[in-house]
Amino acid sequence: MGRNPGTACRTLVWLTACLGSGFGAHAGPVAAPDAAADCVAVIESRAESLVERVRSGDGTARIALRAELEHAAVLIGDQYITGARDEDAARARLERSRKDQQSWPEERREALHRQCSQAAAGTLGSANKFERFVVRRVAAKRMERMLAPGHRAVAGTPPVTNRASEPQRR
Repeated sequence: MGRNPGTACRTLVWLTACLGSGFGAHAGPVAAPDAAADCVAVIESRAESLVERVRSGDGTARIALRAELEHAAVLIGDQYITGARDEDAARARLERSRKDQQSWPEERREALHRQCSQAAAGTLGSANKFERFVVRRVAAKRMERMLAPGHRAVAGTPPVTNRASEPQRR
């Protein structure tokens, strides 16, 4: 995650915090920061693996990419709202999770991806209209940056290839 995604995520959580809502109020128990970093890392890995397919014109991959980015935004915003506001510590946890996941078997990454995506979808599903708007806007901006010429995938991020949760290609 470069500097721009952090700015977008800070904007997301700042707006929700200013309105006094916050995702944490909807989600029930909040994941511990390390577990959230594992989730964001595996979801971002999946998002990175979709970029080339989107660039080649695959519309179903575009839908899947947007969903992945929305899920990551929800998880990051949820952590921020609940008090994990040290950006340097959060980046360090995320990098540690990325590194750790490189040695994981594909099945473990797929299982974690399913679990995290379900949790994020539940949180987003119980969010109010404004929160959903902000998450979608942050995800759209992140997607725009990812699809821009010159975007580089995060080094050392293992791809998650769980095709079962992706829309089928036609």
